[in-house]
Amino acid sequence: YNTTEANNTVKVIAMIETRDAIKNLDAILDVEGLDGAFIGPCDLSISLGEPPKETPTAPHVVDAINKTREGCKARGKIGMIFVGDKHRAQEALEEGWSFAIPAPDITWMTRAIA
Repeated sequence: YNTTEANNTVKVIAMIETRDAIKNLDAILDVEGLDGAFIGPCDLSISLGEPPKETPTAPHVVDAINKTREGCKARGKIGMIFVGDKHRAQEALEEGWSFAIPAPDITWMTRAIA
């Protein structure tokens, strides 16, 4: 087991899904050793008082998501976001997200057996 190799491979990603996380975003993103942040739009929407949506439209939720993406970009960190489908994933990548996850694996499995 080579810890140097592992440290170069393993990434530390913060989940940004609450009002407090957005409030403290700069401090979170400035943590030494943090490689990036992951947005869960549904949980973030709920935390910000909105119904859960994979692609939120409420302006304050969209602003929080954009603030996270821009904070990651400004620091050279990985910005990751969950999206509902492959089309939204492509949009997210074009917006500047480093990584877009187009659905949880359970969704793919249930679609495959339906």
